Amino acid sequence: MGLLSLGTPLPWDQAKGLAHEVRKHGIEQFLHIWRNMKNRQKDSLLWGDEVEYMLVSLDRRNRRARLSQRGHELLSMLQVEENEKQEHAKRTGEKLELEALWRPEFGRYMIEGTPGQPYNSTVHELVNVETSMKRRREIVVSLMRDNEVLLSVGSFPKLGSGDFLEPPHKANGEFSRSLFLPDEVINPHPRFRTLAGNIRERRESKVTINMPIFHDINTPTPFIDPTIPYHRNLFPGDKEAAEGAALPGHIYMDAMGFGMGCCCLQITLQAPDVDQARRLYDQLATVGAVMMSLSASSPIFRGYLADVDCRWNVIAAAVDDRTPEERGERPLQKDRFVIPKSRYGTIDTFLGSSDGHFKPEYNDLKLVYDKDIYKHLVKNSIDDLMAKHISHLFIRDPLVIFEELLDQDDAVSADHFENIQSTNWQNVRFKPPPPSSPIGWRVEFRPLEVQLTDFENAAFSVFTILLARALLAFNDIDLYIPVTKMDINMERAHSRDAVLNEKFFFRRSYLAAEEDDRVSFSSGEDGGEDVVEMTANEIVNGSPDFVGLIPIVEMYLDTFDMETAVREKIGKYIAFIRGRANGSIMTAAAWMRKFVRSHPAYKFDSVISSDINYDLVVALDDITNGRCSAPELMTRSQKQHKQQQRLYSWQDILPRMEEIRSQATDQFIVTWESSLAKSDNYFTWHETIGYVVAKRDDTNKRILLSPRVPEILEGMQCVLNPASVGTHPQTPDTNDEAQKPLSEIASSTCWRSAHARFAMRCQPPYLHKFSVSQLALEIKSCLKERRRILKSRLQPDEMLFSISQYPLLGSEIYIDGQGESNGPLLRSALLTDRCLNPILPFTLEIGGIIDRRGSVPHTAVPIFRDKETTWPFIDTRVPETTLDYGLLMTPISSNTSKDESTAFAEATTNKISNFLSAAVPENALHDGSLGQNARQCGLDGRSNSIMLPKLTHPLLAEVPSAKNCIMLDSPLFGIGSGGVLRVALCAADLDEARILYDQLAPMSAILTALTAATPIIRGYLTARDCYWDVQCSTVDDRSAQELGLVPLTTAKGTLLKSRFGSIDTYLGPSQGSNDLAFQPEFNDCQYTYDSSSYWKMKESGVDHLLAQHVAHLFTRDIHFASERMLKVKGNGDSKSQNVDGQEHFKRFLGCNRQNVCLYPPNTRAGSGWEVELMSLEVQLTDEENAAFLTFVVLLSRVIISYRLNLYLPISLMDQNMARAQNINAVKEQLFYFRRDLFGGRDSASASSGRILRPGSGSNWHTTHSHDAGSDRSAVRRHIGSSSPDTAEYIELTIDEILNGSPRFKVTGILNIILTYLSTMRLEYDVEQELRRQLWLVRKRANGKLCTLATWMRKFVQSHPAYRQDSVVSPTINYDLLRTMSDIEEGKIAAPELLG
Repeated sequence: MGLLSLGTPLPWDQAKGLAHEVRKHGIEQFLHIWRNMKNRQKDSLLWGDEVEYMLVSLDRRNRRARLSQRGHELLSMLQVEENEKQEHAKRTGEKLELEALWRPEFGRYMIEGTPGQPYNSTVHELVNVETSMKRRREIVVSLMRDNEVLLSVGSFPKLGSGDFLEPPHKANGEFSRSLFLPDEVINPHPRFRTLAGNIRERRESKVTINMPIFHDINTPTPFIDPTIPYHRNLFPGDKEAAEGAALPGHIYMDAMGFGMGCCCLQITLQAPDVDQARRLYDQLATVGAVMMSLSASSPIFRGYLADVDCRWNVIAAAVDDRTPEERGERPLQKDRFVIPKSRYGTIDTFLGSSDGHFKPEYNDLKLVYDKDIYKHLVKNSIDDLMAKHISHLFIRDPLVIFEELLDQDDAVSADHFENIQSTNWQNVRFKPPPPSSPIGWRVEFRPLEVQLTDFENAAFSVFTILLARALLAFNDIDLYIPVTKMDINMERAHSRDAVLNEKFFFRRSYLAAEEDDRVSFSSGEDGGEDVVEMTANEIVNGSPDFVGLIPIVEMYLDTFDMETAVREKIGKYIAFIRGRANGSIMTAAAWMRKFVRSHPAYKFDSVISSDINYDLVVALDDITNGRCSAPELMTRSQKQHKQQQRLYSWQDILPRMEEIRSQATDQFIVTWESSLAKSDNYFTWHETIGYVVAKRDDTNKRILLSPRVPEILEGMQCVLNPASVGTHPQTPDTNDEAQKPLSEIASSTCWRSAHARFAMRCQPPYLHKFSVSQLALEIKSCLKERRRILKSRLQPDEMLFSISQYPLLGSEIYIDGQGESNGPLLRSALLTDRCLNPILPFTLEIGGIIDRRGSVPHTAVPIFRDKETTWPFIDTRVPETTLDYGLLMTPISSNTSKDESTAFAEATTNKISNFLSAAVPENALHDGSLGQNARQCGLDGRSNSIMLPKLTHPLLAEVPSAKNCIMLDSPLFGIGSGGVLRVALCAADLDEARILYDQLAPMSAILTALTAATPIIRGYLTARDCYWDVQCSTVDDRSAQELGLVPLTTAKGTLLKSRFGSIDTYLGPSQGSNDLAFQPEFNDCQYTYDSSSYWKMKESGVDHLLAQHVAHLFTRDIHFASERMLKVKGNGDSKSQNVDGQEHFKRFLGCNRQNVCLYPPNTRAGSGWEVELMSLEVQLTDEENAAFLTFVVLLSRVIISYRLNLYLPISLMDQNMARAQNINAVKEQLFYFRRDLFGGRDSASASSGRILRPGSGSNWHTTHSHDAGSDRSAVRRHIGSSSPDTAEYIELTIDEILNGSPRFKVTGILNIILTYLSTMRLEYDVEQELRRQLWLVRKRANGKLCTLATWMRKFVQSHPAYRQDSVVSPTINYDLLRTMSDIEEGKIAAPELLG
């Protein structure tokens, strides 16, 4: 708190007349200190911390938490030992040794504790800091009552609100005159009440504090605080609130106690000499704002959630004693200066030192200083910078003058100097030595907020000291930035979640090469700006352009030879700071906000009720004392700390990729062997549904994406860290859990992050057991309840959509707070890094795709050519010089040699030329052979950037290129940026899983077409209705060698498909199965597999098809790996190093996204082998999503029960998937499909295996035209009929595939499902609801109901603002999404979509 003297404090009307004398003697006292101490050298690097606590009383019966006024009483008890030992030391001359020192603070409920002696300068002493802090806490707790708790937190949530003080007092005190705080909260030390009263009297009004309210869903707008007693008339200042002091939309406070009643963590360190102290003062000042954002712990003031996370500005306003003239509100008459800042704020001038880094332009703030004092100091040999610093401090008046201390000997006392020095509360304080004291020149670091636990406070203290010592050891470090930029940083650091969302001005420096064993730092060589904006993560952990504060500290530590235990302890502290900076560890402010917003009593109105306050205080106390685990705060045990994993990028793990593959193979073998004996799992399933959050701007008629999803998930108590990515629903522990209604289980939904900040995923907490009645009656209500829960977490202007892609993503303006593109994470010209969720697995996956490929993947999506569409169409947002016919023509990477670049360009050009000059059949654009023709010329239909469509629209009969396509340039366009609908089917055993995998794969294209929902990309209508190929292309990480564009040198082989695509091989039946449906010729596509993995599996007994499938997955690289994965050595350790022994294998599975995926048993979730269908597009309404979920689950049961045979050759399946994405594919496309679904499994089918194609010499064409004379009436319609026709596969419409066709003897999938249902004894309401759901699928198949893509296209083309130019303007997008939202909420009927 500064200088604490005993005596009689003078009231302001007496003190103000003595201010000049105090200033005069204070300057003389400083000059005496300077003369005596300026040459003091080689002081030890001693240091100490100050931790402030608040005492809280708990009324457990009435659930109330109140500040206890016994803090002052406890302080007196704590100081007894100190006083006794001081007296003893004076009498005997013995050395004074104390465990701790205790000092009063402004609040009567507050106590400040410091170590009994300063910590010494050794690195080993750093491990004692936490022990000292714990001991201090123990000492205080030992004196407390049973109903009291000791908190170290920035601000008490209910201070000044309602029943907050024990014992209670009315807010009618003479000193503060506050509407909210009684004077009884002030420490009875005479200094504190006088300080509060003199500040108020000097400024001629009460202090005015306004913190922005956190606008939650139900917070009134504008917010006018109803708890302010506007009409009180007890003191003259009571009317200030009503006259404008209380701002709308803000939390109003009016007393010094609101600021000085906050707790903090401060660190004071002694420098070797005055020059080094000046260096520390300057350099530490620049990191103050960043460190404050890392330590944020004050999100609540006066019973309201604030839109800030820190206390700094509250204190600055609470002690702002400037008069109206000094604030510039009146012309100067009585006062001397207009002063731009409160006396509590950031520094206004650097001191400079002998390191040579300071430049005059860094002091770019117009400094207000007392010129007479300045001249006097300079006359007495004080240098310019120090003279201005001191004369700037002395523009202030002394606030508290003790009558007994007026007359002092300036040669031996420093009370007058400290009177003013100690009431200039800046982010760092330069502290001269006290007269006649062994204490040297010191610097106090002041911006840190106090933390909940001793571990956290020790971590911040130790890191600050290590950074300070590194600054002294490495004299070449230069962190100077202009003072005005420092002010901006401090304002930004207050913002909610500033550590994640804000950027700070910082000096860009590079670590130079070592020379003569001396570490040096230099500016960047690119000639860029010295001061740039960086995130806290970049500043602390480093970036390609800045070495980072933690690496600097670690380099300093590397200069010591220390014990392993010491380094490990310090390593934990550094890991904690690293986690705070990269967002993997929450700030206390973020945790408290999340706690409040997830409390059952919270009404989302920003109000902290007494019940919420009580539970919050209890939770904070439990965390502080280790009774409650809060790993997201890093208040964790050593065991928990060891579980914190570091993730490594693709470039980091590339040298060990083969080793990881080998370990993954071993893990699969173990999983396969352990599952052979298991066949008693029951069939279960679960769904994954994704949503997009958008923000509505009705004034400007815009709907933009909202990047608030991480915040929303935090409010739902979802931990956003690497461990939460890829988690799995659990098997119900009891039958009771399994029998719970799904609408009840919805409240326990597992919410998950997606790659984009505006998207999220959700899964059920438990796997669903197969139940027809559950499918019929509960799925839809469960989906609706989930949506309701999500919507309740949104702000009033936010909207929730289940759409596969936001229509304007990547257009001119598409996300709230958009920022600049070409960021370091996405490296995209179209998308800003604000789009990307900062969770490390997501950033590493995106980076891995780009790095492995050697360039950003460009994707060309053919535009829909309308009447007024510019033709040829050129996408002006992507530089045309980098593209030619949709293929990237720039070098593979910056490391690519000139010869390889030339070979790449020539090879690509030759292949394009061959393709364009080849004779294209007349029907190539219609029958899908265009893509095959391209592949014959060496161009993959999904390679690199071009997607060769099989189009039916007459206006698009041109070869698509970059010139007639919309260009995309980021993997984020394809993964994690929109809604999803996936169904995972947990089979009884591996045999059943293989059947489901094989038989669902041919259905995937049909389901893609039925659920088509993406006709708009980047604000343009496209010639596609689906998003599958966009996903395939945007995540394509194949290198130029794997694409076949340059000769193979390091790659294993040429890969024909992206890692996101349709399956490359069937699994077939297990060994010994009598199922003869599979034929080897079905796997008719060439593909590459890892031979080492294949033979290792074969030698272990894995059958050929399964081994080949898994070995094919292993041709891909994984994009990141955990530290635990890299520590695994050899077969024996693989399982012991992982919870379920599958981490390596699962990482490869996660990198291969196919239309159907096979997953091994999840031992933690208790599930069996799992098959996930990935090709569905999410639907607008819960009714549609429920219908398709029901269809897929019933289809899976029919496949198993009736042993359906849906096999198609892989090549035909690929053609089906290409056709499924075309415009209105449900009505206009034909799909290859198997005629006889019941033959071939047991050699009973008479099918020949021949494929009917146009022109094959059969009557196919006549039949397909549905001639009236065709006689096919003899077909048997009942289940089990065998087709007598010789064609095994024919081209059918989706209507014929699902609803059947007598002419082609096709039974129809839906008819088979209905027959299956008829074998069950179903309740009437169950049967009717199932039929209603299947009716929607049936009508979608026969074209009576349109797809969402068709509906959206029709809406755009009929919109009055549409110019028939393929452009979807923001206005059209606004109306489109508003209408879609109304349809989803049932406000508008859409019979063409829903019936």
